[in-house]
Amino acid sequence: VMGNVQSGKTQNYLGLINKAMDAGYKVIILLGGHLVDLRKQTQERVDEGILGRESRHLIEQNRKKPAPIGVGEHGGKNVNAGTTTLADFNKASAQRLNITLTKDGDPFIFCIKKHKRVMEELYKWIINHHYLAPENGRKMEVPLLLIDDEADYASINTKHHKEEVTATNDALRNLLSLFH
Repeated sequence: VMGNVQSGKTQNYLGLINKAMDAGYKVIILLGGHLVDLRKQTQERVDEGILGRESRHLIEQNRKKPAPIGVGEHGGKNVNAGTTTLADFNKASAQRLNITLTKDGDPFIFCIKKHKRVMEELYKWIINHHYLAPENGRKMEVPLLLIDDEADYASINTKHHKEEVTATNDALRNLLSLFH
């Protein structure tokens, strides 16, 4: 999706994510830009348009149920978040949230920074926590939707030879390799 500033691009892919979850997609990885502020802004939009509640309650001390916001004010499905407005994905947060991705469970959305290290952490966690071996065909049996909110020079492979791959593009390829 291409468009001017404030033209509805984010609303467009939030609608796509909701439709994908209705169709059975269980894992959504949303690359929310390469800067902390861009990822946080995207997570805020995810909270309102997909989760229906503020994600920050997941790591705050007061574990009371948050008030519904956005789509949450109209009921809806239960969607879990692997990230919050306060923190990007990391192994410690995944263990604290007790996340497991299953085809029978509720959908999970990860709004991560498009940064090699963050994508590698998510890759390592998925592969280790779910006992995968993509090189041997042991992959996740859940549908994946991956959206790059800032599809820019960092996403594509800008190396001149096919054998060479940029770090960010390699991290994207690795994440995709975990799913059928």
